[in-house]
Amino acid sequence: METLTLGDEPYSIIPAAKRASLRPIQRGWPRRLEIVAESDAARAALCGFEEQWPGRAEGTLKLRLVSGESSAEGYRLLINESQVDCQAAQAEGFRHAMRTLLQLAAHTEMSVGEIEDAPDIAVRGFHLNFESYRRMDIDAALRLVDAAARFKLNTLLVEYGPRFPFSDQPQMRDGLTLSLEDIARLTSAAAGEGIEIIPLQQSLAHLEYLLKHDRFAHLRERDGRVNMLCPTH
Repeated sequence: METLTLGDEPYSIIPAAKRASLRPIQRGWPRRLEIVAESDAARAALCGFEEQWPGRAEGTLKLRLVSGESSAEGYRLLINESQVDCQAAQAEGFRHAMRTLLQLAAHTEMSVGEIEDAPDIAVRGFHLNFESYRRMDIDAALRLVDAAARFKLNTLLVEYGPRFPFSDQPQMRDGLTLSLEDIARLTSAAAGEGIEIIPLQQSLAHLEYLLKHDRFAHLRERDGRVNMLCPTH
């Protein structure tokens, strides 16, 4: 991670940018934005950006999103006292640039210079486990999606376990089963942030919520053990 210092305040761009050359100036980030987006890809990346903008100082900052040569998720930010030029080739690149700009603007002192970045790996994700010891509710899961997006992750592996609202086998649900509306909210929030959801379903092991029921006892690896499925059955 590349640690930057603006005046006496150290901070980091997360994940670390491949190239960053910044210096502080004696003013805060302007409160008002004048945004020019030259493509549909650029406009798609601006959803919710103005609402999150933390600028506090007087004045207006012009933000230009223009098409430029880059990898699919790469971007370049050129920042001066009155204008930010963002160059990217696709919506993902513009989206990452806006997240980096929000990280910069979270600091009181404005910085100017240049940042250029692109991810090293295509899949960057994390595991959201509704079945863990902490019984996460849907609002906490949505906050996790928001945090993942801010740090430029693009994949979410979701383990529902017995909290999935099984309709054909309702006995598999537990007391904190999610609703179909909850799952729709999660899916929509992830899609809006460019995050792909991959559902995780246990197979041979960790199937207590299924094998503890007498109806499925014949599928157990051993009598009295409800966590393992027998592969020959």
